[in-house]
Amino acid sequence: MFVGSADVRYYPIAPGEYAVHILCDNEDVPKSPYMAHILPRTDYFPERVEVHGRGVERDGVAKGDRAEFVVDTRKAGNAPLDVHVLDPRGVKSDVAVRDNGDKTYTCSYTPVLGGKHSVNVNYGGVATKMSPYRVFVSQPLNPSAVVLTGPGIAPGVKSNTPTHFNINCRDAGEGECGLG
Repeated sequence: MFVGSADVRYYPIAPGEYAVHILCDNEDVPKSPYMAHILPRTDYFPERVEVHGRGVERDGVAKGDRAEFVVDTRKAGNAPLDVHVLDPRGVKSDVAVRDNGDKTYTCSYTPVLGGKHSVNVNYGGVATKMSPYRVFVSQPLNPSAVVLTGPGIAPGVKSNTPTHFNINCRDAGEGECGLG
């Protein structure tokens, strides 16, 4: 009996489309088989592409601020570069890719939403190592957007009488709310 999770590696020997079956008690799990499209061997190496910079780090990017990163393909051969960023809703963000003329590229995007973004860097149609990058985009904190409602903050609250009020921080950004 197997309990837990597993990392599976396999080495396809021929290009083509293959059905990868994931079984539990000799039955396909939901969505299995998964289709794997094995590409022919090439003279470029997506695994040698280096990607670095604030725009692909987990933290450090804020909503509305330009985020930048560099893609270095000098050790990877020649292939087309494809970079795209998906916001938390799965919508593609605009990405500027500037060729630096030395097989490095400076990429930048400006997130319009806070939350988890996915930065995808593909080389020759294949994801580079560590791609997609998961980037948490923070929202600037705006305490003035906190809204208080309810009888507990209205004039005329009497002592020794139970009351209540509501705190709505939805549009204030991420932060801690406290009472003092």
